Amino acid sequence: MSIIDFNSCIWSDPWFADLTRSAQILFIYLWTNDHKSTSGIYTISIKSICFETGLTIDEIRDGLIALQPKVKYDADEQVVWVLNHVKHQFLKNGKTSCPIIISINRSLNSLPHGHPFIKDFIARYPLSATWTDKKGNIHVEKIEYMFDFQDREVKTFAAPSPAAAEAPAPAEDEGESPAEPSSAKPPVSQEAKETTIPKDFSLAATTKAYAKQNGLDEIEIQYQFERFTDHHANDPKGKKKKYKNWQRTFENWITSQYFRPCPPHVRNAREEERNKRLDSIEYELKPMVERGQAVTVPKLPYEEN
Repeated sequence: MSIIDFNSCIWSDPWFADLTRSAQILFIYLWTNDHKSTSGIYTISIKSICFETGLTIDEIRDGLIALQPKVKYDADEQVVWVLNHVKHQFLKNGKTSCPIIISINRSLNSLPHGHPFIKDFIARYPLSATWTDKKGNIHVEKIEYMFDFQDREVKTFAAPSPAAAEAPAPAEDEGESPAEPSSAKPPVSQEAKETTIPKDFSLAATTKAYAKQNGLDEIEIQYQFERFTDHHANDPKGKKKKYKNWQRTFENWITSQYFRPCPPHVRNAREEERNKRLDSIEYELKPMVERGQAVTVPKLPYEEN
């Protein structure tokens, strides 16, 4: 856990005072959480912010809009940049130190390769520092980046929260609103009965799409699916809950207090498993491809069906 110097004068800043309470909490969190890096640019998902702050997804999205341009968030790569972090933490006298520059370089090179925020950061902070070794030789440390930059625009939350997750609701209303003869077959949703979770329950493509829209990747989706099915199939109280729509129940699960992010050690193990399987597939298929044979690439672990 690092210690930072957070300016208490923020409470008298008119810009900060005009923010909603949720946006104020979000701003302080983005400055002080354990995920942050020396550069102020780091990866963090909306779900992690939701879990650690107690804010809702909509409050976080609206807050990220309100915090611009002091904070930028790339919704595709899940990368956040607190623009004045370096300025207020490490440039109070207009200078910085070699260890700080080395730490910034390390954090920049650990981000998604070539991310546009890095290019903007280097232009904003052309930092350098000198140090002298025991022989009296002077060395210069400066911001260095080893990858090519991506040529793309960053997708931010510059508009109202996406309504895609709410799209199914109008469809249900349209199906129920027209008056139908008494002999007509009622909609399936009205005929659905509450049941315990099916033994062969799996996530529909639309459910996975909803999860991804809320910041979950394939490994996180699989981890939450396992927790969800275990919770409902093995209720410790012996009272298995019944629901009509288990797909919708899962969607509620990943946006509720039951959500717990995949632990780092589990994620690392699964990423390693996936990479080993990928190497194995490449080794097995390479000779077939070279001979011009048609091949079918098997699914990787935690890959969407």
